[in-house]
Amino acid sequence: MNRWAVEAYDLVKTYGNGKVRVYALRGVDLKVKQGEIVSIVGPSGCGKSTLLNILGGIDKPTIGRVFVCGEDVTAMNEAELAHFRLKKIGIVFQFFNLIPTLTALENVELRLAASGCGNGVRKDKACELLARVGMNGKEGRKPSELSGGEQQRVAIARALANNPAVVLMDEPTGNLDSITAKDLITMIDKLNAQGQTFVIATHDSSVKESTDRVITMRDGVVIDG
Repeated sequence: MNRWAVEAYDLVKTYGNGKVRVYALRGVDLKVKQGEIVSIVGPSGCGKSTLLNILGGIDKPTIGRVFVCGEDVTAMNEAELAHFRLKKIGIVFQFFNLIPTLTALENVELRLAASGCGNGVRKDKACELLARVGMNGKEGRKPSELSGGEQQRVAIARALANNPAVVLMDEPTGNLDSITAKDLITMIDKLNAQGQTFVIATHDSSVKESTDRVITMRDGVVIDG
């Protein structure tokens, strides 16, 4: 078995054409072990979110390669990437990206449906996932009826719907109060104990201190970790 959950080699990401080019990443190398919790820290604009998007196959690097669970995601076409993300990668966005017209249960069910999970088991599995993140009894509420912390929990349940090997989280505590943030860190530890690998972009020192390893970025490069 590949010991690396994530491998990135010489990642460069530029935007713009001709003489006006902006470098978001300038040759990033990164390896994350299976079962590791890694935080990526650095000032705003240093490339953290860009790196997460490339690791998750949402964006492609200008130069470089990314392997997740030993598979080259940079070589995949859009259809292959979509299928791979459903099976192997869970993504928790900073602003949750829940569908406002759907309930918590339906938001989680939607991801299960996309992966081909049948009607007979989809609801039960979604309820189980929401219970796993402490959302018992709130399955029928829409995002507008939930607190920020509760919406974050639903987003995590959705990300875990297909038991992904790797979970990517972008500023997961950025919209949470300190007590809810502490609860989230505890939940990440419990989920990690069940086998998930986590890569977390954060400004939060409490998140950083709770991870196995800290990777520091500045100006599009890794300077430590």
